[in-house]
Amino acid sequence: MALLLAVTALPTAQAETPSGGREAPVAAFDGLWCGTGLLHEFSLQLSQQQQDVQGTLVRRERRRELEGRVEGATLHTQATRHGSLVLERAGDKLRVTGGDGLLAMARGATFQRASGAACTG
Repeated sequence: MALLLAVTALPTAQAETPSGGREAPVAAFDGLWCGTGLLHEFSLQLSQQQQDVQGTLVRRERRRELEGRVEGATLHTQATRHGSLVLERAGDKLRVTGGDGLLAMARGATFQRASGAACTG
């Protein structure tokens, strides 16, 4: 219990800007995310090192590697031949808020944080 209280008392991590000021806290995108609705066949496994994110978008046997950067609660993936994504984190959901190419067609769709080690959709 004391450890839990100590962890919750720690200040929120903030990155310094080049001008020496502080940015908004960086949201955590680590983990497995499962597509919902039209994206129910998709899963998104993300690994985060501060603001840099790497991941794999999977649908059936197809895998697409992603790289991106976090700004606050928004993840911007780099463009690939299939396009790019802009994902906004809100609690246990990632909402596709933008992008380009084929991936942009998913705008408005969401991923839900997995409750286990795999997606069941």
